[in-house]
Parts: sequence; structure tokens; C-alpha cells
Amino acid sequence: GYEMASEYIYTEFSKYCDEVQYDLYNVTVPIDYGAKIVLSNGTEIQAYIVLPNLIQTSNTPQNGLTGKLVYVGKGYPPDLQGKPIKGNIILMDFNSRDNWVDVAGLGAKAIIFMEPAETVSQEADLKYFKNVPIPFTRLYVKREEAQRLLKLASLNEEVTVFSKMNWENKIGKNI
Repeated sequence: GYEMASEYIYTEFSKYCDEVQYDLYNVTVPIDYGAKIVLSNGTEIQAYIVLPNLIQTSNTPQNGLTGKLVYVGKGYPPDLQGKPIKGNIILMDFNSRDNWVDVAGLGAKAIIFMEPAETVSQEADLKYFKNVPIPFTRLYVKREEAQRLLKLASLNEEVTVFSKMNWENKIGKNI
């Protein structure tokens, strides 16, 4: 998407300016190599990795993280009461502020955020730490997939999550 956007902007500027050029620079960025949720029957659901906590990406071990899928709504204390958080994979509403931090502190293995019908950018800003490198896996699924996962959580199903994100040096472009 970055390359396509750069080309589009370059092309549009070229329509109105005689001297359009790229100024290249080095930049280190997190590269998402993919994430998935594997159900007990082997079915895979596509997921997306949330931004790193400072420098710590949301990588899983090579064999993933396995646990029962537990839905906690927005993750407020009443939502968590009586739920088996420790050692499990938590399914959580995206519009839940930074309540994922409490869930992580209670021993969850990973959190899967569900796409909301509507949200604001501040919600996304609360899904990662900009100043603390906590190694904790946080994923995001689209609404259609979230409905499947909600049903599995109600059935106390086990899932395995996989994610890989690395920091890499890339060439950035100013136009």
C-alpha cells in the first residue's frame, strides 16, 4: 500500500508541477508477516497484528499460543469476574479503552480485538504502549470473523494464535 500511495501522489503532483522528485531516506518499520487463528478443527481465520509496544512486536512462538477462547466484552472488572483469564486467549471488544492491560496482567496469553461497527482513533491509540516494551500478543479480527469466534467462545473452544512481525530497515520516500 505504501508503494501504491507513493506512486499515486507522485503521479498527481506531476500533473501540476514540473519538477517532482523522490527524496529517499532510511527508516526502520515493523513489517507484518501475518497472523492467524487456528481453530480446533484446523480452520484458519485471518487476523491482523496490532502495533508494537514500543520496540516489542506481537510475535508468538513458532508453534503459536494455545488456550481456550474466552470472551470478556469490554474488559471492565464486572466483565472479567469469574472468567478463566490466566493461560487463555481472550476475545475482547475493540472499543474497550486500555482494559487489555488489566487482562494481560491477569495472565492471558493473547488478546484478540473484534472490529466494531464504529470507533474513534483514540481507541486504536489505546491498544499499544508507545513507551513500554511489553511482549504481549494483540491481534485484530474483522467483524465477520469475530462472530465466528464469539460462537466458539460460548462453546469453550480452544484456539491457537500465530503472528510474526519484525522490525526491518526500509527506504522511505518524501515526494
